[in-house]
Amino acid sequence: MLSLLHAQLLPGGHCFLMLPLLCLNNSKFITKKIFENMLKQVGFDIVEEKETPKIYMCVLRKGERGDLSKYEKAEIINRQPKFRNTFAVSFAN
Repeated sequence: MLSLLHAQLLPGGHCFLMLPLLCLNNSKFITKKIFENMLKQVGFDIVEEKETPKIYMCVLRKGERGDLSKYEKAEIINRQPKFRNTFAVSFAN
């Protein structure tokens, strides 16, 4: 979805992204920092971001695409019991 969204935007175009905060805070496979790095690799610059107790929101601007090859396999990074959801981002060619 993120790659397709990037392809649809005009150069310098903006979009607004919202995610449940639990997807980033309680996932076995991803953290907020990793997700932000993935957005940059897809080719988005984070213009502004905000969190509420339940929602993560950000304004993205289309920038230059990076190398997505380092994100080929989802690895479990959080093994504690509180990390119980399986939210992940994957890239396909």
